[in-house]
Amino acid sequence: MLEFIFHSRICRGVFALGLCFMVCASAQAQIKDGLKAVKKGDMDAAFSAFKADVGTEYVELVAMYNMAKLYMNPEFSNHNIDSAGALLSRAIAGRKGMPSDMRSKLSKMDETFSSVKTVKKKAARAAYALAEEENTVDGYNSFIKYHWEGDRALDSKASKSRNKMIIAQTKAINTPAAWEELMTEYGANMKKKTPAFYKRAEMSLFETSMRQNGWNTYDAFAKKYPKNVYVKDSSRVEYLAARDKNNLHAYQTFVDIYTESTYVNMAVNDLAEHTAKENTIDAYSKFLTTYPKHEKADDLWLKFYKVYKQGAGAEEIKLFKYEYENFPHKDVLEKDLAVLNSDQEETDWRKAKAEDTFEGYFEFIQNHKMGKRLEEAKTEIYDELKDSDSEADLSYFVQSFPKHEKANDIWEKLYEKFKNDYGLDKLQGFLDRYPDFPFKARAKMERETYLREGGGDN
Repeated sequence: MLEFIFHSRICRGVFALGLCFMVCASAQAQIKDGLKAVKKGDMDAAFSAFKADVGTEYVELVAMYNMAKLYMNPEFSNHNIDSAGALLSRAIAGRKGMPSDMRSKLSKMDETFSSVKTVKKKAARAAYALAEEENTVDGYNSFIKYHWEGDRALDSKASKSRNKMIIAQTKAINTPAAWEELMTEYGANMKKKTPAFYKRAEMSLFETSMRQNGWNTYDAFAKKYPKNVYVKDSSRVEYLAARDKNNLHAYQTFVDIYTESTYVNMAVNDLAEHTAKENTIDAYSKFLTTYPKHEKADDLWLKFYKVYKQGAGAEEIKLFKYEYENFPHKDVLEKDLAVLNSDQEETDWRKAKAEDTFEGYFEFIQNHKMGKRLEEAKTEIYDELKDSDSEADLSYFVQSFPKHEKANDIWEKLYEKFKNDYGLDKLQGFLDRYPDFPFKARAKMERETYLREGGGDN
């Protein structure tokens, strides 16, 4: 009886071993068929051959590796970089615990199988490029899920981009439920990859909870989230004391004293709210110069400017422009300046016309060099200069408006005056003084003729 049992076990063992050889041989044949199909460019046939081996122990790792390479190929009908990443992860994990002799056998089936990690890295880079181009939470989620092992540096970049987008999206909703959902789904990754975003989410969860549910719910919140950054901060009592006083001075004092407190963030938000309520130039100026990047800064700047410009003229607006260079609504400011300058220009023009003097038009041009009345002012100055005998006034015109249609007339007048005042022998001095004189040749000829005929000093 024992002999029969022993003989039966041997037969079963031999049968199982024979079956294994048959399966392995068949699987190996499928691998070879797949590789041949790849060489021929028949990717669909190759994929079917490799897929037939999935389920066959160890051999399926080579099959998955080759299926992944097909998925990576943009010309493959079922091209899918995430499917490639998933199969490569399985192939790498299976290869890690495999006996060395089996690794050797699998390498004989496909000598490139040992490069599976390199291929995984290539897949990760291709997937990241797609995620970056798409630039969505879902896109980065797919990369992190299927390709994080392929390139750890890219995984960190993807996590940072994804987490930044999630923070922004949740902030747009800004409710306790939204922040709690974020912390539940992404908190672990944020804490590890982007601790600054994690802290921001923690703070927002607390801030929105207190704002929506009231400070009387603090104990329940602290019990639920004992590690929250606000819950661990011991300066809560001092902040609540400032809230009881509820004025600018109280919040500013808290911020100045407890500079490292987490509650400073809430106190600054309170300062922003009370700055708007006080609605004075001093309050706005102090807050906005101290916290120019606060989330409420844009709105506060507009309110500040509205208060500042009440009764202000062009000069005051210009002062605001140069004193507060961080003012974000420069288009609003420039529009107001244009209106004020236009009004002032008309007032100054009426004054210049009433005086009707060279000095009056000169002053107008100095104040409105880009004004719409500039050409008219130039013409008026020219008319005044026709009867002028002042070298300074004539010189001002030709040097300030060299392209004016009457510039040459004034040059002639200036030239004649110089000859009358200093003589022909001094004309070189005129040319030295006025190098832009348009009739240099004539001046030189007159001087040389005069000297040649014995006039003046050599």
